[in-house]
Amino acid sequence: MSTQLDLDWYLSDVDYADDRDFPGFRDTDVVDGELTAPIVPIAPDEFRCGGCYLIRHRSQLSRSRQGTPICRECD
Repeated sequence: MSTQLDLDWYLSDVDYADDRDFPGFRDTDVVDGELTAPIVPIAPDEFRCGGCYLIRHRSQLSRSRQGTPICRECD
């Protein structure tokens, strides 16, 4: 059973690297601004799998589990 002291000791022993401590990282790699991408609605012949949450073509539909479509890979 862990205690708060055990957790504090573990966290103090872990060496957290700064995000900028990676080889090849330069401050100029940081871009200020927003990333934008078009939002495309699900087509009539597509569905969102309830297992992997990916958008799949209806030919990949395996079955429905409690009303939620499931793709072949998740079945």
